[in-house]
Parts: sequence; structure tokens; C-alpha cells
Amino acid sequence: MGQGAVFGLLKTGGLPLPVSSVGNPSLSFNQKFVAPLISQKAFSDDVDIPGWWKSTAKGADANDV
Repeated sequence: MGQGAVFGLLKTGGLPLPVSSVGNPSLSFNQKFVAPLISQKAFSDDVDIPGWWKSTAKGADANDV
């Protein structure tokens, strides 16, 4: 369901988890504000994105193209 291996395994183990997929506001908040507090990052810096890439969505943001 697009949640990645770790979340899939935890769900299979019976742990109720929030949906961690594109467009999820809490996941987006976590990627933008919480992750940097612990020196982590979930998406590329603007300067590292090639010019031909048109989307401005980052991490869990909803797609904009």
C-alpha cells in the first residue's frame, strides 16, 4: 500500500499505524520540521534537483503535476 517495508512489517505484526503515504499531512510535517531537528532529511535540496524536473512537491507532499 505504498508504506514501505518497515511499516508493512509493523502492520503485519498487528500495530495500528497511521497511513504514511503521499499527501499525508502528518508525514509531511514530520519530514519538513521534525526530521531536521534530529539531523535527518527526506528530500533533496532545491539546488540538487535537475532543471528538467518540474514538480515542486517534496517528500510526502501531494503531487503537483
